[in-house]
Amino acid sequence: MKNLKFLILTGCAVLIMNHLAFATSEMKQINTMQTEQVPTVEKNMYEIQPVVYKAEGLRDPFKGVVIRDPDEEKGGDNSSKNQEVVVLPKLDIQGVVWGTNNPQAIINNKVLKIGESVDDVRIKDVKSNGIVVVYKNKEFLIASPGGINKSTEKKPKGGKDGK
Repeated sequence: MKNLKFLILTGCAVLIMNHLAFATSEMKQINTMQTEQVPTVEKNMYEIQPVVYKAEGLRDPFKGVVIRDPDEEKGGDNSSKNQEVVVLPKLDIQGVVWGTNNPQAIINNKVLKIGESVDDVRIKDVKSNGIVVVYKNKEFLIASPGGINKSTEKKPKGGKDGK
């Protein structure tokens, strides 16, 4: 029994000595790390890069809507080049409702259906990419305001509990 007690005490003493030796070496490493010099960062070490707008192929949000003639897009005949240039009056396109039985456009603070007019400009069609209008017997496609998201993913519904 005395031998068992001696073995247990000897084992505990060895474990304590190992632990103290490990702790001492860790403390030495910490002390040397604290005494090392930390490099300082100079104030002008990093250059500030200028911000550049690189949205190639996208509509510039700071420019007005793009007005295109659908005849030109289809590659119309050359006789149209000899005709006088028709310029649309200023139209403030505020929104479109398309893909329904009753497509509408909000122009100059007025909600207009197909066939209705504002400032002698008649609404011919409302599509996802814009509004087809007729002015002085010439057809124009006015791009929709902003980018219209055609994604088919379901949008989360509002409300407190998401219903």
